[in-house]
This record gives sequence, C-alpha cells and structure tokens, in this order.
Amino acid sequence: MNMTIINRLLCGLGLLAMGCKEGVENPTVTSETCAAGLPTVKTVKNVEGRILFDAALRQYCIYRALPGTIDEMDMGVLCGTLPAPLQQVESKVVFSGTYTPYDQVRPAAPVGTHYYYLEVTQGKVQTNEE
Repeated sequence: MNMTIINRLLCGLGLLAMGCKEGVENPTVTSETCAAGLPTVKTVKNVEGRILFDAALRQYCIYRALPGTIDEMDMGVLCGTLPAPLQQVESKVVFSGTYTPYDQVRPAAPVGTHYYYLEVTQGKVQTNEE
C-alpha cells in the first residue's frame, strides 16, 4: 500500500515538473511589410506546404519540398498578420503567393534550404477529409 502511494506521488511530481515551462510567449508575425520594395523571385499557385513556427526567427513560415529533388526546400517566412487557421503548426496548407529575397541573417538549416519572404495571396489548411 505504501509503495502505491509513493509511486503515485513520484508520478505526480514527474508530471508536474514536465508541465513547468518558463514563460513561452504566443508566437506572432512581427512585421506587416517585411518584403516591401523587394523584387519578386518567383510566384506559386496552389502548391502544398507545411506551416511551422521558426523559434530563431520568431516568425511563422511555410516550407515546401521542391518537386523533383530529394534535399531542397523553400522556406517562406510569412509576412503580415496571419489568420488563426494558418497558425496551426505542422498543418498541411495549399497556398498561392509570391517569394521575395530574404535579406536577414539566415538561421542554421539543412543544406538545400532556401529562405525567402512569402506574401501569401491565398491559403487553405487541409483537413483530414481533404
């Protein structure tokens, strides 16, 4: 009986310790005009990607594998205010938009990762039924 109580206390303390995190702020896109005045690199229409929040940049991004390659991807740093559905990290999204040169220091990333600013003109998060 005493071992059961001790085990429950230890499990409770373990769960309590795992749940304690230092103040994590709610991630938001910080710039409305991060690509103002930059030339267009490429435009995409109805392509599939995934949403992530880059902690180093403190911004949301959409990454997508480049068709026909095994190790190259476009990382689009999102500009502007994102609607709530586009803030669902790791969600698949079909989007259209414009890539412009990324003019900030790039975080460490795998070889073949190309950073751009991405102005999304249309985006739809895919549900499990789609």
